[in-house]
Amino acid sequence: TSAAHGLSFTDRSLDSFADVAVEEAPIVWEPAIEVFQSDGVTPLASSPVRAGDSIVVKGSGFDPLANVGGRGMPIPATLPQGNYVVFGSFASNWRPSTGAASATRKVGSQGWALTDSTFAGIPTQFQSIVAGQRVVLAADGTFTWTAVISDPDDLANGNFGVYTYGAGGVNNASQELYVPLNYAPPTRTTTTLEVLPTTPSTVGEPTDLTATVASTTGTPTGTVKFFDGNTEIGSQTLTGSTATFSTTALASGNHQLKATFVPTAVADFKT
Repeated sequence: TSAAHGLSFTDRSLDSFADVAVEEAPIVWEPAIEVFQSDGVTPLASSPVRAGDSIVVKGSGFDPLANVGGRGMPIPATLPQGNYVVFGSFASNWRPSTGAASATRKVGSQGWALTDSTFAGIPTQFQSIVAGQRVVLAADGTFTWTAVISDPDDLANGNFGVYTYGAGGVNNASQELYVPLNYAPPTRTTTTLEVLPTTPSTVGEPTDLTATVASTTGTPTGTVKFFDGNTEIGSQTLTGSTATFSTTALASGNHQLKATFVPTAVADFKT
């Protein structure tokens, strides 16, 4: 208004005011994981991986304050329990939130995504239990896990891949994720040993040891080492699936003889 109407330019007597509260939009947590080759940049996609290979798993959208409760050990139940991020062989129905038993989840390699504040709240005597697996879960819900692939135990009709789920006994369906991997499990082998003669022999007479190596795929190649207790007494190269060794050096008394298969390509076999 102008001074001609009896009001100055600074007269605010006709103004009205109202308090307005402006709140930040709530964060929408949408958990997701991506798997990369060891460089952390190239997507792994369908590239084959084997035991001993390194992969990088990047997670986002994981609520760092979620998953409070659980078993209470080793992390107090008053703190967020974080998330397991693992490589393993899981059944099709593996999710804890649906009541799937732990037997449906065979873990090879495991990380444990936790915030700094949760880790600091773990009793000192239990921190070492978690430290070896710990992956830092940032306040923005991201983590990066660099893992060396370890072969999981056998699971009939299992699906190899990277999985995430609530840690410490907490169920959180939104964080139960799965990315399949093109994993080539090592060939399993079983070694059996036959010893002749089966009856007590005389010192100086030959004792013949025949090892037979059975494998889940193909014909194994490598050597068999023969032991008397913990002492190696000889070795032979496999011929087909067998290796034979004869000794006259056994002393008088009882002997615990055993055979161990040593594959040519160690990474490709699990004995």
